[in-house]
Amino acid sequence: MAAEFGVDYGVVGLALAAYAAVSACLQIIMGPLSDRFGRRPVILWGLAIFVIATIGCAIAPDVWTFLACRMIQAVISPTYAVALAVIRDTTSKEQAASKIGYVAMAWAVAPMLGPSFGGLLDEAFGWRASFWFLATFGIAMFALCWIDLRETNRSPSNTIAEQFRAYPELLGSRRFWAYALCMAFSVGAFYAFLAGVPLAASSAFDLSPGTLGIYMGSITGCFTFGSFLSGRFASRFQLTTTLIAGRVSACVGLLLGLILYFAGVDH
Repeated sequence: MAAEFGVDYGVVGLALAAYAAVSACLQIIMGPLSDRFGRRPVILWGLAIFVIATIGCAIAPDVWTFLACRMIQAVISPTYAVALAVIRDTTSKEQAASKIGYVAMAWAVAPMLGPSFGGLLDEAFGWRASFWFLATFGIAMFALCWIDLRETNRSPSNTIAEQFRAYPELLGSRRFWAYALCMAFSVGAFYAFLAGVPLAASSAFDLSPGTLGIYMGSITGCFTFGSFLSGRFASRFQLTTTLIAGRVSACVGLLLGLILYFAGVDH
């Protein structure tokens, strides 16, 4: 993509960074919107805008148009949180933790199969083919939600301002910051990996896009396994115990990678 647009790799790397930044901002907005107007309309509008932005990415004539459409495409990310709210609307806290674990398994399919399939599409048809594929499946998902997703928010808030007035109490919660920081460092490390590994793979190891995709996809296999364990055992143990066990495992994995690197294992 950097070669086709005639820009530095770092500029194209903004496609991930800008996507994540817009996604974070929209999380603050779309949550209260779903509390006020309902889960169903927020998810449907998110899917519709995502499809339009994805088509824009596929036909972008320059990198700046592509990045703009990519930022708009981020509207789909907060709908994941709205989908989790649907689970909380319809289940108890313990059941929700289990079901969210199973949902995370499905969510892991994207980073597991996406790079592999996207790499093959890139080799066969060019990088734009991935966005046409996403647009097609976005339309299919919109149709599925239009037909099958019922409204689960039975007690909508009176105003959006009512939701924002609760934010100071939320930001003053130490438990909230513990959960938020765990998620931030976990997802942050994953995004750093996604953004940096294509450059390292091509410059240091001379991997093809298809081979790189297989390696990237295999790494998320343990994410799927961990999500399965969460779904299986979250209702049996305290949530904090499950959270700490996951954090310890993640830190051990990163520490092992650093030890191997400094020991000269570099392949």
